[in-house]
Amino acid sequence: CNISAYCSSACRLADCWHDLECKALPFLVQATQKLSETSAQLLRELVLVGRSLRATHAVEDGSAGYTPMSRSDETACSPSDLTGMCQPQDLAGAITRETGAFAVMLFMSDPMQILVPSNLHRRYSSKQASVIKEVTHRRLQMHNNNFLMYDRTFAPVAEVCDPVTALINHSCMPNAALIWNCPAQSGHYATHVVRCFKPLKKGDEVLIAYVDPGIPWWQRQRMLQDTYGFSCRCIICDEVCKHRSQVQAQGPSAAMQPSLPRGLVVSLDSVRDSLGRLVVETGEGQSCQDVADFLCSEMGILGVQPAPAGIVEEVAAARQQLLECAPVHRSNELLAGEARRMLDEVRAPARVLLSTLAPRHIWLRALTGVLSLAEACADWSECLFLAPPVLEALAEHVSEGGGLMSARRADVLALQAKARVHKALAQDATSQESAQTVCEEVLEILRLLYGSWLSQHKRGQELQAMLNQLRSSVSSKVRLLETMD
Repeated sequence: CNISAYCSSACRLADCWHDLECKALPFLVQATQKLSETSAQLLRELVLVGRSLRATHAVEDGSAGYTPMSRSDETACSPSDLTGMCQPQDLAGAITRETGAFAVMLFMSDPMQILVPSNLHRRYSSKQASVIKEVTHRRLQMHNNNFLMYDRTFAPVAEVCDPVTALINHSCMPNAALIWNCPAQSGHYATHVVRCFKPLKKGDEVLIAYVDPGIPWWQRQRMLQDTYGFSCRCIICDEVCKHRSQVQAQGPSAAMQPSLPRGLVVSLDSVRDSLGRLVVETGEGQSCQDVADFLCSEMGILGVQPAPAGIVEEVAAARQQLLECAPVHRSNELLAGEARRMLDEVRAPARVLLSTLAPRHIWLRALTGVLSLAEACADWSECLFLAPPVLEALAEHVSEGGGLMSARRADVLALQAKARVHKALAQDATSQESAQTVCEEVLEILRLLYGSWLSQHKRGQELQAMLNQLRSSVSSKVRLLETMD
């Protein structure tokens, strides 16, 4: 099959549904491209909705039952888990023209009938509204509770339906994260694990972030409301909400800059240019001036100015060029010569971002693609130049328990250590000992994140091999000096 991909051969053999779905997938690809611009996501949702419907209707349909696996071969989700993921009251306003078309697509042609139980086909012609409601319900289950799976280059590769992990609540200051094992390594069936990166005591709630905590507060709130139907009141957002209520009660003049809550300060840092002006995504009817007006009227932050339109457009164009020319998921597949050519193309737009934006601006994360190109062509000087600003942009909220060490930030740290080792191998023993210390520190960070998976992790394998090489080189130079003495 040239459409579906699996994390391992064992995973493929365990999937008893694909042989049926494979016949409909080519038709699905064409149909979703006509219906939606986000055809890849829609295709995933169609397949998952079909599987959910078959799982819950298997008994009354008289077909063979199947229990979808969840996280490992020891944990399975049942049909009752799926039906409880999203309640019927959550359907309010969700049955739109697109969801209706989504439902119709499942029944519109013979090849599609493979995806859903036959008893739903029998009911479709006489009870179209009820079937559309059920299909919409299933789609919300998938859309609101699934997790987007990333491979080791942080490229999205699949969606995971795991009702157990979906029970974990959100916080903009999480204490845990999903760590992906994709493609699955030998001896590890599980595709993901929830790993806590802060010390927890008995009774503490495990919390993950549904959206990127580095996104500005007002964008996070809108995304959470639009996607999940709630406004966040975690410890970070609660302080911002209280501040907003105080400003609304007393007027903008009551709020002074020193009294701004930490979450709001971090949000401002993530959208400022080097001169303190706003540079934000202009879309959905929102401009930099709109954000400045919101900060003044709702948050009592006076004197925040938007950057000139020309600056915003120049920076946005540079960012878009980076995203198009230096996608992270392609860099590992490139030959050194092609990577060098692409790196030369994106070097100028990368400098535009670095010279224009403040160190914590979220758009600087686009430089991770440039970092990957620099690694692919072994330009270690460029890696060492770009890694610090990328790490600064990837820094999250800091609490008493320590900052969030995301998998992406740990990967950049590992790449920075790799570049230091390559440079140090051509230098003196002092430089090599310094690189050895950095390498050991980063390996410990990776060990905390990946646990037993570290031995199979690409970065972990690379750093461990380089650490052994460094130790051997340092030992050889020490023996040489002793001999000379």
